[in-house]
Amino acid sequence: MRRHLPVALAAALALSAMTMAGCGFRPFEEPSSGQAEGKAPTQVLALDGSYSAIDLRTDFADIEIRSGETASCEVYMDKWYHMEQTVRDNTLYLSEKDSEPFWKKIFHFSSFRNRIVMTLPQDFTDTLTVESDTGDVVISGLDTDQLTVRADTGDVQMSGLRSAGMTVKNDSGAVSLENCTAHSIEAKTDTGKLVLTDCTAESMDVQSDTGNIRMAGLRTGQIGLQNDTGDTKIQLSTGADVSAQLDTGDFSLTLPGREADYNYDLVNMTGNTVIGSDHAGRSELTYVVDNHAQSTVKVRNDTGDIKILFSDQTEEGMRE
Repeated sequence: MRRHLPVALAAALALSAMTMAGCGFRPFEEPSSGQAEGKAPTQVLALDGSYSAIDLRTDFADIEIRSGETASCEVYMDKWYHMEQTVRDNTLYLSEKDSEPFWKKIFHFSSFRNRIVMTLPQDFTDTLTVESDTGDVVISGLDTDQLTVRADTGDVQMSGLRSAGMTVKNDSGAVSLENCTAHSIEAKTDTGKLVLTDCTAESMDVQSDTGNIRMAGLRTGQIGLQNDTGDTKIQLSTGADVSAQLDTGDFSLTLPGREADYNYDLVNMTGNTVIGSDHAGRSELTYVVDNHAQSTVKVRNDTGDIKILFSDQTEEGMRE
């Protein structure tokens, strides 16, 4: 009886490994064969019909959306997956579907990484919504009325975009916006680095729970920022009202113009405050100055330094 125990234990461990693989646990995942150069798509959707909005939702897939001559969608998926296309309420819905029976999932091993490549013509100026559970999202070169991206796990990269309103929210992963223009930009991440480079908007709302924030070359009239845990570096190309709330982390802001061009309302609970050429810094809890200027810098930092520089005092590494 005792000599059969190792065999039974090995069988139990093997079954456990199969179960984890069937539930999407792929610890040593290789690049998907569907991403190999020259691989034919498993589906090609023409995105026909009359609609003024696109809603794309996936569970386990990388997403790439870019400008092209026509509206189309190439799908690279494992055999048990496919994309379902429907039009209702003037919206085109694209949803990832999984048809694999549950009992097959228990014994099914797969390293296939689903991938979706969508192209939209340059005259597409409607609403685009993307929701991703697991996978990276890359969007570039589009001009939309409203752009919304919501991701659970994976990086989000957006570049060369124009939109009246732009919203990106990521639970776990980095967020990067480059050369994007909108009336308003809202970027939020729970865990991951948040980077905005050369973006333009009348107002910006940036929030991070855990992760560093890096913003450079921004053109805006108003920016609101919240960072619970992580360092924050901002470089503005235009004067703006800045409101920042930080719990733990250093805050660095580089502004155009001179120190007298801004009003200041700073509260630093634990840390040093440096403004302009005052390299020695201030240790006061509060620093309030009204220069009767058009723009105001308001910062609250519980634990960390506050550093405010000006265009002729560019801080090294601002664009890192």
